Amino acid sequence: MLRPCINYVSTNTKLPIDEQIRLFHDAGFECVDFNIDMFLPNSQIESGEFSDFFKRDIPEILESIRPYKESFEKYGIEVTQAHAPYQLYVDGNEEINEFCYEVIEKCLAICQYLGCRYIVIHPLNLAFKHDREYERQKNMEYYTRCIPFCKKYGVMICLENMFTSFNKHITEAVCSDCSETVKYIDALNEKAGEECFGFCFDLGHMTLLGKHIRESLVTLGSRVKLVHIHDNDGIQDHHGLPWVYTRNWGQMTVTDWNGFLEGLRKIRYRGELDFEVSSGCRLLPDGLIKAGMTYTYSVGKYFAEQILK
Repeated sequence: MLRPCINYVSTNTKLPIDEQIRLFHDAGFECVDFNIDMFLPNSQIESGEFSDFFKRDIPEILESIRPYKESFEKYGIEVTQAHAPYQLYVDGNEEINEFCYEVIEKCLAICQYLGCRYIVIHPLNLAFKHDREYERQKNMEYYTRCIPFCKKYGVMICLENMFTSFNKHITEAVCSDCSETVKYIDALNEKAGEECFGFCFDLGHMTLLGKHIRESLVTLGSRVKLVHIHDNDGIQDHHGLPWVYTRNWGQMTVTDWNGFLEGLRKIRYRGELDFEVSSGCRLLPDGLIKAGMTYTYSVGKYFAEQILK
């Protein structure tokens, strides 16, 4: 569709739900990326001290999501994708991991309830503790176990390119190598017997790692179902507004925006253009949040025009 899409937490989540969603509508957005991860912070996963939200059964969880659904419908906003909590796995703790599989199923049930076709479930970043082969084996086991959920709820799981840090340096992590990612997705879909898995191309993560944006997109091709768009300085994962970070005193941007658009044009991408600009919008004063979102929406419309050239 090439519609601009906004990440749900890009507004001030202290506002009432209806007011949050009205902001998206007023800025021009017709679709959102719904952050299910706001109901289960990473710290709770690691500690095993889960809040009550995911301890409830599916009908109760869906009832708690109803106010969001009603406001989305009220303002004519479609939920086109969602974010699962990260990361839904603790190496060596099978008790927590069993509960995490319940969380995954409940996340896909939420997607079905909201009419959402895609969910990002980040791959397991385990190579620094073990090795690449162990990481691949665990990821294949992890996602294979999710296949029945995909089929039951009609939702596609998207992997995402990751990064990590070592000795204060940003380094590659699982799925940052696009050739490796192709193998993951193709092998998982072969196991599923249908297309249950796709890829979410995170532009900000690629920028942090100094990846060739256009070539990476071409390597992934039609496996790219979602894109996450945000800016950074090449050093930290800022999730800033587009075209904010420059180098050489403003002579060039840090993010290769032209390569990004060329790559999407080359693979004939027609999905939503999801702006993951939580920091860029949420840290603005209340009176400027709408302006930040309106700017982001305008960038999305421009991107769509360029991709369709």
